[in-house]
Amino acid sequence: MAGALFIIDSDAARRGAFAERLRRRYHKTVEFGESANALAAIRDQRPAMVLIAADQPAPLGIELCRIIKTEAVDAVGAPPVLLVSFEGAEIARSGALDAGADDILVLPRDDEAMLARLRSIQRSQTVSEELELRRASALDLGIECEDGDGGRPQVLIIEPNGLRDGMDGRHLAALIEPVVSADCVVAHGDFDALRRLEKNPPDAVIVAEASASAAEETGFREEARAVDLIRAIAAVDAARHAPILYLLKRAPSVTGSREAAAALDAGALDCAYLDPAGEELSLRLRGHLARKRDADRLRRVVDEGLRQAIRDSLTHLHNRRYLDAHFQRRLSRSREISAPLSVLIFDIDDFKSINDRLGLAGGDEALRRFASLLSDEVRAADLVARYGGDEFVVVMSDTTEAQAAAASDRLRRRIAQEMPSHFGLTACVGIAEAGEADARAEDVFDRADAALRAAKKARKARREQA
Repeated sequence: MAGALFIIDSDAARRGAFAERLRRRYHKTVEFGESANALAAIRDQRPAMVLIAADQPAPLGIELCRIIKTEAVDAVGAPPVLLVSFEGAEIARSGALDAGADDILVLPRDDEAMLARLRSIQRSQTVSEELELRRASALDLGIECEDGDGGRPQVLIIEPNGLRDGMDGRHLAALIEPVVSADCVVAHGDFDALRRLEKNPPDAVIVAEASASAAEETGFREEARAVDLIRAIAAVDAARHAPILYLLKRAPSVTGSREAAAALDAGALDCAYLDPAGEELSLRLRGHLARKRDADRLRRVVDEGLRQAIRDSLTHLHNRRYLDAHFQRRLSRSREISAPLSVLIFDIDDFKSINDRLGLAGGDEALRRFASLLSDEVRAADLVARYGGDEFVVVMSDTTEAQAAAASDRLRRRIAQEMPSHFGLTACVGIAEAGEADARAEDVFDRADAALRAAKKARKARREQA
């Protein structure tokens, strides 16, 4: 079953109980007792995530993780792997991370904390896969971009008061810099951190559990203040691609995990425990910096190397050429992982009248405004393209037709609220969800176009009746 969570655990009762916890929260699961069977399935299919019992035998859980990360991969890399320690059993955390584990779960654990971590990893994986697909589409067009040399990464540490005896930002930087080959800057307090983010965006941000102002000074609980700070950092546009790591004062446990869950849902990418040598933090940070470097390179391919070839010169959206090359790949990928995929075609109503009233310059400005609203409303992983003169396409992964319809309703409400009234701009939309019979991109687009024509006909009939 592609797109499911694979659970690998030789203990059938424990495995079944864990799977049931996940199924109750609407996750698809596939269970494996034997490592060999699981490896074969991972190579043949594409699980959304792999969860391995740390004490899984033959090979041991950590070694199985290493095998998956180095061997059982496809065109977009290995799936996320989590090592799971049950009932308080010891696990070599740094060894697990060094083997390629994306995280370590300690169970039993609060369901909300566990699910927050799964959501965070899946969000990161979705963006990484989308960037890799765009790189492949660029290569299909015969276009490459030089990697360039970004120099040493910059890490912003928000002063961690009270983490350990004698530990402060300077000591933490001294632990990190030699391991991750990065330059660390220490911010003293919330406002200093936000100012530095705007002025000189870092490659990663570390927010300690005790980073926010003292409770007696603010009247807020310490963890609530830290979550507010993470949310504020995540909202800074200049640093939106920088991973945020939430630094815990103590090792994760069955209790005390809700602060970490709140931090992840607020925008943190990962949580790390500060051991005396800073080993776990350094390993996690090194991995995130490497992934950010790769992601930045891929973004340069899209945003710089391909701009002239695949961007519409007026709206700066992707153009028809890129859409045609990329959509077939996206369609094939959705079929491989059994995930929904929807296409929306927007057509501005009676665009000729806008040109007649406002001239060509006014019509161009209307198109630019519409394109900007469209781009702002959709997710980062969605593809937005100018399809023709006054037609625009949005390709939405992991989205059913009903969800796409809800997104189009949000956009039209936003157009009504934010589009300057003198444009008099409205739009119709046609939506189609890719089905099992859709082997070609044209099949999906033809149905979306038919839905668009039906919507325009219905609107015309309503106007005539009025």
